[in-house]
Amino acid sequence: MDVALDVLPSTAVRLILPALSGWHATVIGDVPSYLIPAPPARTEVVIHVGPLVVCPEDLESWRAANERADAPGPVVEAVAPEAPFPTDDGWPAVFWRVRFRSAAGEPVEERLVAVFRCLHTLAAVLVRGRSAEALDARLPEIVAVLARARPDFRSDEPAALAELWDLDGS
Repeated sequence: MDVALDVLPSTAVRLILPALSGWHATVIGDVPSYLIPAPPARTEVVIHVGPLVVCPEDLESWRAANERADAPGPVVEAVAPEAPFPTDDGWPAVFWRVRFRSAAGEPVEERLVAVFRCLHTLAAVLVRGRSAEALDARLPEIVAVLARARPDFRSDEPAALAELWDLDGS
C-alpha cells in the first residue's frame, strides 16, 4: 500500500514512497526518513526523503549538495555512474552510488542517491547504508520502492491567483 510518511505535515508537497513491512517512518533532524530494519534491531540502512523543490538554476550544485548532505567522511568517490531510472508511473529519475571514506581511507558509508523530476520540481532521496554489504542486501526492495515513488502536489497553498480573490466579482 502506498502511503506518504505520516511524519510529514498533511499540507506539505512531497514525494510519496510505499511503506514496506519492517520499515519504520520517523524524522531525523527535519528530514522524513525510513529506518531499515525498524528499531530495536540495529538500523543498517536509512532512507531520507527530500522535499519537492522548484528546479534550481544550478542543478549540479544542488545535486552535489544533496549527495554530500551530512557527509560522514571527507572523501567521496563514485561507485556507480549515473543511470536513468523512470518510475512505474513514468516520472523521470536518475540514480548513482557513492562511497564516503574517512581521512585514513576506511569506508564509512555507502549511498545510493536518487533524483526524481516531477514537472518543474525535483526531489532527492538518499539511501544511506552502514556498508556496501548492508546496502546491497536491501537493494532489490529499495529499488522496487523507488520505482513506485510519485509526487503528491496537494497543499493548502494557493495554486493560482483565482484561488485568492474572487475575480468574477460575484
